[in-house]
Amino acid sequence: MIENIVNNSKNLMIYAKDKNLKFSFCNETLAQAAGLDSPQQIIGKTDYDLVWRPQAKVYRNGNRDVLRGKILMNKRRLMTQCTKIVTLLCSAMITTDKNGYPDGVAGHSVDITGYTITKNNGQLDSQKNIFYLGPHFSNEYFTRREFEVFKYLLMGKSVAEIACKLARSIKTIQSQVRSIANKLQCKHQSEIVPAAVKYGLTYVLDDIHVVKN
Repeated sequence: MIENIVNNSKNLMIYAKDKNLKFSFCNETLAQAAGLDSPQQIIGKTDYDLVWRPQAKVYRNGNRDVLRGKILMNKRRLMTQCTKIVTLLCSAMITTDKNGYPDGVAGHSVDITGYTITKNNGQLDSQKNIFYLGPHFSNEYFTRREFEVFKYLLMGKSVAEIACKLARSIKTIQSQVRSIANKLQCKHQSEIVPAAVKYGLTYVLDDIHVVKN
């Protein structure tokens, strides 16, 4: 099921790199953007080996920052593809081995080409512990627990990671993700981040400070 979500999320490009910034994984969407016949063909390559080599230095500098402990969150980047240049919203985080030592970078990007970005939609009501989504979403709102999950989704966390962070069951998180998708009028979880970008909801991450364990 997880593999199906990763490879069938048409708006979401997912990758992993080792400490030398060589690709160790990508999903089908990113492989297609690179003009490759399969995701396996990207393994061992660097950004300089791929069609987006004009942006390779920017990507690699961002990855190096991540390896140094910085968080790359919702940064706009251009990407040269085989037939066009697109605008991406990129996030990445450090990965660690079984002993907790950094061993690479994992990230995801959403194609936001052509999106009209609205700033700071939605409103948090701290007294009622709800987050109003605004008139575009029929004045729906996230509950406090949904809002917590929503922020982790924007950070690129998986359902399993969110369940661990919030000490909830995977089944509970899956249910809350479905509710979030419905309220944002999304047909699939992979559409949540693009919808949040388009309608100016990603600003909710501005006050998040990541503390290293």
